Amino acid sequence: MGFDTAKFLNNKFQRRKKNVPVPDLKKFFPDDSKKDDHVWVVHGLTGQELGHCKAAAARNRNMGAVLEGIASGQTEEIKKAISQIAGGPNVPDDIATRIAMLEKGSVDPICDETLAVHLCTYFPIEFYQLTTEINVLTGMGHEPGK
Repeated sequence: MGFDTAKFLNNKFQRRKKNVPVPDLKKFFPDDSKKDDHVWVVHGLTGQELGHCKAAAARNRNMGAVLEGIASGQTEEIKKAISQIAGGPNVPDDIATRIAMLEKGSVDPICDETLAVHLCTYFPIEFYQLTTEINVLTGMGHEPGK
């Protein structure tokens, strides 16, 4: 017996979610919260969302090339100023992808680019834990039958 295409296409699916403990971020939760409340809720991504995250790395590379073009032939002071205006040195592709993953995969709190970059900068271990968990949930696919 082969794959049941009709059953697959007619099934309802739900994103997989996970509460990821972030104890080092407890200072940023309400003072009266319990240890079990210090979680960041994430979910897996769709294929389209994952594609957008992968494209973030390409956009990041393209921005670096544009900045290099603008800065070419300029003094070091002007190059430094352009780099600062644009947000500093080039971001590695993996980080650009993970920032986009955290934006799209965060349920609670809702995460925008500013929060994702801030977390990456000041709590890199938690940033990697969260984005790795999003990647694992994405790899597991959506839950069928829910």
